[in-house]
Amino acid sequence: MAQNLKLQDKSGALIAQVEKESPGDKAGLLASDLVVEVNGNKIKDTFHIVQPISSLAVREKAIVKVLRDSQPMTFRAIITEKRD
Repeated sequence: MAQNLKLQDKSGALIAQVEKESPGDKAGLLASDLVVEVNGNKIKDTFHIVQPISSLAVREKAIVKVLRDSQPMTFRAIITEKRD
């Protein structure tokens, strides 16, 4: 997949889908963004993104660094309660 997206660095967590009105959607994240860092924590793969996100409290900010079309971008998401 990293080859298809023309990524040099193969570490990170690929966003497959962004739910409408979710914190990620409101922050501006898109499907196919590659998350490489959350609040200063390097993201090696999908498994490593769970802990930095799940440890945040409701209304806490998450600084999310991604690669979009091989360009680094930074977003700020506000954590909300999980919807059913």
